[in-house]
This record gives sequence, structure tokens and C-alpha cells, in this order.
Amino acid sequence: MQVLKLWQNKFTGSIPSRLGQNGKLTELDLSTNKLKGLVPKSLCFSKKLKILILLNNFFFGSLPNDLGECYTLDIGKLKSVLEILLLHGNRFSGEIPLDIGKLKSVLKMDLSVNNFSGAIPPEICANTKFIAFMITYGLSAAARVQPWK
Repeated sequence: MQVLKLWQNKFTGSIPSRLGQNGKLTELDLSTNKLKGLVPKSLCFSKKLKILILLNNFFFGSLPNDLGECYTLDIGKLKSVLEILLLHGNRFSGEIPLDIGKLKSVLKMDLSVNNFSGAIPPEICANTKFIAFMITYGLSAAARVQPWK
């Protein structure tokens, strides 16, 4: 299976930990359901994942550092492949993982309407490919943006 779109249903429970382990998943859209729990690290076992949309659910806890490791081997070099990361409208908390800054191919990232704290990793701000980067409402008062360089 390469594409799994199950958006706008009333699914409950959590994401199965084996999802993504087949190594072929390129697109996963589970948005606007009633899913909860932690995001399993196994999602990035699929080194071909280009689109991850989990917005408008009830996911909580920290984002796994492994999200920053969604890359594949391309002509002897590691190449990030994740292009769209939409996590808007959940209950994620803690700091945004530094490894998310490794995702150099991301064009659109939405982390808004969550409960993140700490600093926004400067590597995210250094991504010159962004079409859109959103982290607004729901950002903890303790969070701060690093200066642009």
C-alpha cells in the first residue's frame, strides 16, 4: 500500500504501530477523525513518506524525533522526502524536535493549534523551500522564535 486516505470519518483509537513498516507508504491522511494517542515512530520506517496529514484529531504528547528522519538514500546521499507535514489542531506538547529541521524537502508545515513550548528550532527557519510554515494559536507563552539568520 502506498497511499492511505481515511480523512473525515469518525475513526477512534490510535494509529497502529505497524503502519508504515512495509516501506512503501508515500501518503497518509488521517485528518478530521477522533484519533488519539502518540504518533508512532514507525511512520518514518517508510522512507518514501512524502505527505503526512494528521490534522484535527486528538493526538497528544511529544512529536517523535524520527519524523526528522523521513529520508531515503538517493545516489549515495541521504535525501529527505517529506514534503507536506500538517499536524494542525491536535494536543501535541513539549518542544518541537530539533530533527524536524533536517527535513529540507518540506514545502508546507503546519504545527498550529497545539500546545508546543520551548524554542522553534532554527533549522526550520533556515529552510528556503517553504511555501508555508504555520505555528500560531496554541503555541505556549514559553515558546520563542529564534532570530532569523
